[in-house]
Parts: sequence; C-alpha cells; structure tokens
Amino acid sequence: MAREPILFDAVLFDLDGTLVATERYWPAAARAGARRAFAELGLEREPPSDADWMGMVGLPLDEAFARVFADLGAEARARVLERCREEEHRLLDRGCAAPLPGALELLRDLRAAGVRLGIASNCSAEYLQAVTASLGLDALVHEMRCLHSPGVETKADMVADLLATFGTRRAVMVGDRESDMLAARAHGVPHVHLACGYASGERFACDAVARDPGAVADVLRGRARALGAVLDRLGFGGPRAPRGVVVTGAPGSGKSLLARDLVELLAAAGVAAQRVEGVEGADGAAALPPGGRPGEPVSVAVGRDPARGA
Repeated sequence: MAREPILFDAVLFDLDGTLVATERYWPAAARAGARRAFAELGLEREPPSDADWMGMVGLPLDEAFARVFADLGAEARARVLERCREEEHRLLDRGCAAPLPGALELLRDLRAAGVRLGIASNCSAEYLQAVTASLGLDALVHEMRCLHSPGVETKADMVADLLATFGTRRAVMVGDRESDMLAARAHGVPHVHLACGYASGERFACDAVARDPGAVADVLRGRARALGAVLDRLGFGGPRAPRGVVVTGAPGSGKSLLARDLVELLAAAGVAAQRVEGVEGADGAAALPPGGRPGEPVSVAVGRDPARGA
C-alpha cells in the first residue's frame, strides 16, 4: 500500500498551543491589560511574568486568574481579566495571531482526506470567533465548541457534543494539555499529545505523541500501519490467506471499530471483506459464519468474549 489511510472519521483539536501560536500575542496583551487595570485600581505592582501568562493558556481564564491573582478580590480580578481581554482583541484585530507551523497544512490535508474536523477550546465565544476568523480556521474546521457553547460546562462536554454532531466515536483528540487528555478519556477516544505545545512540564498519559502539527497526520496513520502488520502476521496477502477474522472483547472495548478498520484495510489492499456483527458459536464464543469458500468476501466477525464474561 503506497500510503496508509487515516482510520478516523473525525479529529478534534485543542486551539491554543495546538493550532495557534498564542505566545505571539497573549503575554504582550496581558501585560498591557494588567498595567491598565492596576492603574485604574490604584495598585502599584508589576504584572506577572510571561511564564505565568503562558501557564494560563488552555485553562478557563476565570480559573487561571483566580490562581495567579489569588490576593485580589473578585471585582478586581474581573477588572484585570476584562482589560487583558480588551488588549488581546486589539492585537487580534491588528492581525497579530499566527498559526503554529504546519497547522493549516495539516487541516487542509485531513479535510481533503474526508476527515471531519472539530475544535474544542476552553475559551470564550468571542475569542474563538476572532482567532479562527483571523487565521482562516473557520473555513477549514467543520464544527467548533467553547465554554460558551450551548450545554457546555467542560471540555469533556465539548467532545461529547462534537462526537454526537459528527455521528461517530471513531475519532481522536489532539492537544497539548492534560485537560485535552481527560476530555478524550471521558469518552473513550484516543489522545495525541502535541509536544511543542504549552504543557509546561506537565506529565500525563497519552496514546501517542506528535512533535509538532506537521507530524500529526503520520501519527494518525500509525493505526493503519499497526493493523496492517497484524493482517500480515495472519497471512493476508499470502497464498494461504484466511477466510475470516474473529474480533472479541468486552462491551465498549472498541471491537466493532477495530473490525471496521480491518475491513477497510483489507479493501484498500484489494481484498473483498465484510463485517458480521454478533456471530456466536455453540459455547457463546464469537465465531465465523459458515461458508468461507474461495471467492466469497473475507468475514470479520464481531462477538462477545466468553472468557471475560462479556
């Protein structure tokens, strides 16, 4: 096979530090906004460091400001946040936003491959609209969710809504923060960690790592490479290729999606294949349907695993 397919119907992206180079404008905007707010409040203090400002990226800003400005009252914190947002939008209106290298090319490649694209970001609707319009992301991404989207309180809610909108669980989440991983885990979808993002030393589990946006598509194709190696070990492509494969597992383990991927890979290799659901033998174990004569499609049977009591 010349190039492995991408075995996902949808790819969901975080925004800041995953698609957008937020360091280009946020620290400068935040410093200017904080100085304005401090003057208005009669406070003599220096703004936080760039590292502190960047540590806020990817978090709900109300939560981040409560942590960094814990000594200020709620009204004072709200004033600082408001002025920082004003300065940020001023820079966005001047065209200071920039995509991470390779991000736009990645989105174009995935879209051309028929993959549905979504954004899930812990930001406001105003910010989401401003930055995506500035960079042309709104013309590439099919659906976008933020903390102001209807029915949304967390990033996990955004992922749930995107999966429902796209009508698939054959999806993957790409992001740079632990919140992206947790949102993916909440719905049983894989998480690809973007190593060039703003995690600031955070350590957490992930299913794969991409060094930058330009490497994401190759990482996504890794599933096809791994499953292709499994099919090779089973003898497909050889003179004694089997007439079927049985996929078993506990409920929710992804066996149906795995069977679908195997059928797609076999078809890409020129092997007629069909997926058969719920096939069981006399002992309750998954089994291939009768037949399997030469010329018939290869059967990929999906059933429960009696050894697991599923």
